[in-house]
Amino acid sequence: MRSIQQHEWSIVLLDLTLPDRSGLDALAGVKAIRPHLPVLVLTIHPFSDLGAHCMTAGADHYFEKGNSFDGVLNLLEELSVRGTRVDG
Repeated sequence: MRSIQQHEWSIVLLDLTLPDRSGLDALAGVKAIRPHLPVLVLTIHPFSDLGAHCMTAGADHYFEKGNSFDGVLNLLEELSVRGTRVDG
């Protein structure tokens, strides 16, 4: 959260399985600090389990790790074409 507060990021790539907190709590924290910052959730959890909760909590996209990464790559490419800078 400190990095979100201190830097101007273009996008957040968030895993729901975190060592020290719930990914849903982290999502809420990001959206509280920067409500318009796009958040992509990338997780092993199927959409049916947590996807709707993430979208309600403010996630902009939800990707399952077991699926193709084409959707993630296409989204990042689309953001870069629009002129949105995507940093690591």
